[in-house]
Amino acid sequence: MNILLDLDSANRGSPKPRSRSPSGCGLDCQEELFGHLADRSQLCILQTLCEGAKTDVQIATATGLSQRDISFNLEHLLGCGCVKAEDTGHLVLYGLSAPRLLQLEGIVDEMLIAATRSRHSTAVKSSASSVFFSF
Repeated sequence: MNILLDLDSANRGSPKPRSRSPSGCGLDCQEELFGHLADRSQLCILQTLCEGAKTDVQIATATGLSQRDISFNLEHLLGCGCVKAEDTGHLVLYGLSAPRLLQLEGIVDEMLIAATRSRHSTAVKSSASSVFFSF
């Protein structure tokens, strides 16, 4: 793993180590991307776009978000590269920039299912232990 020091951070406090991925994207870049994926409105838009390209009006209808919120969040999703826009002349269609985002949704679902099972299993064991020790 390559660690780079952010020399500009010397003015802001202690240096922050950054790791580079094969794409050349550092942790700051990855943090920004996952920040967008953690934002409820932006995640809702991405889930809607998993169904296929849509106009901003169609996205607003599908998500229940206001037109203003859609515009604001699409700007961020376009900026981080999650979404692409195609101007058809009279409409702008928004879609996922990479089909692999669909795979990411599946991976996240698998992780959530596993986490739920793990929590349930831990809760059952914990519950059984407390009953055992209550005698």
